[in-house]
Amino acid sequence: MRAIITLAVASIAITFYSAASQACMGPNSSMWLSPVTSLAAKMPLGKHPLALKVGLGDGSPGFPGQSFGRCTSCGCSSQIGALRGELLKAATKGNSSIVLIGEVHDNELHHRIRAALLGLYPDEDMQPWSALLGPIAFEQIRADQQLALDAFAALPPQTRTTADLTRLLDWDKSPWSKTSNYTPLFDAAVASRLPILAADPPRDAIRAAAKSGPSALPADERTRLGLDTPLSDAQNAASLAELEASHCGAIPKSAHPNMAFAQRYRDAHMADALINAAAKNGSAVLIAGNGHVRADRGVPWYLHQRAPDKKVISVLVIEVEDGKNDPADYVERDETGKPAADYIVFTPRAARDKDPCDELKSKAPKN
Repeated sequence: MRAIITLAVASIAITFYSAASQACMGPNSSMWLSPVTSLAAKMPLGKHPLALKVGLGDGSPGFPGQSFGRCTSCGCSSQIGALRGELLKAATKGNSSIVLIGEVHDNELHHRIRAALLGLYPDEDMQPWSALLGPIAFEQIRADQQLALDAFAALPPQTRTTADLTRLLDWDKSPWSKTSNYTPLFDAAVASRLPILAADPPRDAIRAAAKSGPSALPADERTRLGLDTPLSDAQNAASLAELEASHCGAIPKSAHPNMAFAQRYRDAHMADALINAAAKNGSAVLIAGNGHVRADRGVPWYLHQRAPDKKVISVLVIEVEDGKNDPADYVERDETGKPAADYIVFTPRAARDKDPCDELKSKAPKN
């Protein structure tokens, strides 16, 4: 059984072999991690003992029973830097890997960390590292925005900018633009010159699924996406509980089953986008919320059904809690005890002026 292992900065040295050279490429860790560490220091719980630490499953390549934090020939590599090297290696074309990295949507630090993890920051000579990665699919971009992505891809790679991307996507009209500052992540993705893909279904299709459930999709589409295979009773119960918690208990229980199906539809659609991207490029990357990235019932569940030949690596990026210092207390597991991710990155929590549940509850329909 795979277990999440606590990784301390000053713990056992690890031989990185090829992963070490990956982690040492381009800027040194202090350079490319400085936006991460400086922002983390200003956040609530920035001094939490788990902040900016990494936990991993004991079956992950290269790291069974070991830890990050070793000084290598290129300087002292952080835990995030070592994980970055491992993900870069896994995402190299030919390894047939799909890497999924999660987030808490309104935490800007999570967007900066993911840009660093994927090696998307340009090196000292401002050369993108596009040879190391496959296409990047975003939950925040819907399939009905494909024309905007096509227009962006048609622009000269040397001169196109994040402003071009957000203009074509009408990003200022997207609810995501009000959630957090995604600019650092978009900047990095644009600089990489890698293909940027839409992962989420069209908005109208999501709404129809949330209203009508399975009947909103044609039978052949449900079958193709793997939606005809039901979750286990335990998975379904956990999904409904997560749905209720994420909506602060403000949604009528009668709406839960169809909303849970809409969540499944989104997971299956994202998996489909990744399978298509990996078929053309060998590897692919997903940027999405932690609920979609978790391996027990999120996007990876559909990937394992439909593309069992692909290695799937799931990374949760989660916020630490005051007084909760044991990494094992943060690890959710399936009914067999298997962790819901291959890696967990612990971060300080975002500063929030008000409880996000307040607005949800004020707009919720009454039972």
